[in-house]
Amino acid sequence: MEKGKAFFLVGHRNWGKSRTLRALTNGSRRWYIVVKAVRFFIRRRSNDDVRDDFIRFLNTLDPKQKPYVIVALCPKFDERSTNSKKRNTEKMLRQLREKYNLFFFVLIHQWHENGNGRISDGEIQMLRRLGHVELYRANNRRDDADITRAKKFRKYIERKL
Repeated sequence: MEKGKAFFLVGHRNWGKSRTLRALTNGSRRWYIVVKAVRFFIRRRSNDDVRDDFIRFLNTLDPKQKPYVIVALCPKFDERSTNSKKRNTEKMLRQLREKYNLFFFVLIHQWHENGNGRISDGEIQMLRRLGHVELYRANNRRDDADITRAKKFRKYIERKL
């Protein structure tokens, strides 16, 4: 069975994942987009929205039905946790690697003007263990537009097709 390709737009809660995906689809809320003649299914809700629903989604993905997917992801991994809920996302991503090649486009910094958050080095290392990672650093994160992030994400997808 040929593997599918899963592209994850990575950032914490309120970091611009949904806004970037909306810009990627030119403001539409549709569930697919075509990039270089390839149709992608888009999953806008991430694991920081409804974790159990997100886990079910990952668990049921099938490359025969959805060979190309774009998914929003919050990189909340806690390697030391014994709490299975905190580790479910990591576990499901590891299982997903059996069916999909994983690609992560990481929004390093918060998007809004009052934000000073950053994706941690530990979170980046975990993503690197799971698949290919590209880090997105805005030239000026306070002025970085959704459209700019979406264009960079699209170029990343095009390079990996």
